[in-house]
Formats: sequence, C-alpha cells, structure tokens
Amino acid sequence: MLPRIEQPLFKLTIPSNKKVIMARPMLVKEEKILLMAKEGGELGEKLLAIKQVVNNCCQDIGNINDLAVFDIEYLFLKIRAISVDNIVKISYVDDEDSEEREFEIDLNTVEIDFGEKKDNIIHMGKDSGLTLRYPTSSLFDVTKNVDDDDKFMDMLVVNSLVNYFSGEQVYDMSKETKENIENFIDENINTATYYKIREFLASVPTLRHVIKYTNNNGNKREIELNTLNDFFTF
Repeated sequence: MLPRIEQPLFKLTIPSNKKVIMARPMLVKEEKILLMAKEGGELGEKLLAIKQVVNNCCQDIGNINDLAVFDIEYLFLKIRAISVDNIVKISYVDDEDSEEREFEIDLNTVEIDFGEKKDNIIHMGKDSGLTLRYPTSSLFDVTKNVDDDDKFMDMLVVNSLVNYFSGEQVYDMSKETKENIENFIDENINTATYYKIREFLASVPTLRHVIKYTNNNGNKREIELNTLNDFFTF
C-alpha cells in the first residue's frame, strides 16, 4: 500500500470572526473539482466548487454554511496562494489609450475591506424589528441556476435575515422554510424597511486591491479589484 503523504499546514484567519485555523495546500483532487466547475461554465458551479475546496483544505472551520461569503472568497484566495503561487498576473486594457497592460499582484497582500459598518438591527416599530447578518456561503447552494438580478437579490435578503423580534418574542429564521420567510417578507415588510435591508447588503465587506498607474496620456489611473474573478480565472 502506498503511503499517505503529510501536507504542510499554514495558519489562516477567518475575517468575520478572527478565528485562527489551519489549512493545507490544494491537492490534485481539489484541482479536479475546480476544473470540472470551470468546464461547466456556470457561476453557481464555480461557487460551489470554491466552497468545497475551502471545506476540504481547512481544519476546525466549523459549519462552512455559517461563514460569510467574503470569508470563503478570502480563504480560497489564501489557499490558492499557498498551493500554486502567491503572485498572479492580470491583463487590463486602458479605455483611454487602448494599451493592454499586465500587472502582478501578490495575493498575500490582498485583504478584506470592511468599509463603513452598518447597523445589523433594523427597527420596524418601538420594540420590534429585524436582526441581519452578512450573506453566508449557504447561499451558494440555492443560487446555482439563478441568472436574474431581482431573484438573486430576493435570495440575498432571505439569507441575511437572522430573526424577527417583537417585545420579548423572537422568531428564529433558521427554523423556518425559505417559502415561509419569503411570505413573511412579502406580507409584512414595508418598502422602507426592505430598502434598509438592501442598504445593509450593499455594505457587505469585500476583497479589495487597488492598482495605480499612469497611462500614455499622462493621466493617473486606478483599477479596483474586489471579486475572485478580478484576481484570476481559476
């Protein structure tokens, strides 16, 4: 019987809760997972593949469905750095001078931009309201075939609701079906409250890296990268 080769472990920090975990590099089996998702071409398949790779490579991560989407993206970026190369190259065509430029990015320098923190409590009355959370990776399981922006936003809202409270009574959304939550939103949430939920979702922390350069016209330019696809095509 062939031996099982022990893989090196690296410390990573989950951005949302600052928990330090150990992670190993990707193996051939994880590369195959990503390759199959890439060949499938669907964004939902790619997101599920990323989630599976993170779950495979990280120790003591807990329930991966409880982690925020930006946690998964960050951990995947760092795992990719220790597995393949921390330096990635991206190409960009300047829309002023039309020149294609290539930039190198050190993935180890990419962090999460938390921006201005929004209150996750939305009051709907004197002693009633909603408690929100940043969208979690469980969202990847239900958005696989969703290509409509409005439907996707509706799913984000459902995923972000933790509970509804009224006085001493607290209604835990994790104990309700998706259909029950959707009906609750449609029949009980007014437009002003709904837009406040969307404002909270617009403040979700993201990956962020800024490239600065001067183009051939002498103008200073900036490229902001804030999604996995901005950094590389896996």
